[in-house]
Amino acid sequence: EAKVRVPPAVLVCRPDGTVVWRTEDTGISGRALAASLRKVLQDEFPESWAKVELETKFQKETLAEARKLLASKKTEDAVGALRQIVDSEVRFTEEWTEARKLLRDAEKELEKKAEDAAK
Repeated sequence: EAKVRVPPAVLVCRPDGTVVWRTEDTGISGRALAASLRKVLQDEFPESWAKVELETKFQKETLAEARKLLASKKTEDAVGALRQIVDSEVRFTEEWTEARKLLRDAEKELEKKAEDAAK
């Protein structure tokens, strides 16, 4: 239907199925693909991209706050902030990746504290 000649292909489509961008370049780097996708989203879906930009800003601010909370040994509060980031629909940012790692570490720390307290 999309006339893909060589798999894998990456297509960006409108909700009606209209293809607005495509690549069948299997040698494209991750960075080049990400840059191309960002440009297509900015150009073709500006309202959606504006929401992504707001969420990205929120993630940066929330991650900075979570780091401060972790440094202050306020792990439970930090977990709440980190969950807000990890639960986001915007999952391609460095902040999301870092928040996921920090959340895993913080949850392990809280589990250990709970186990120690139960002894």
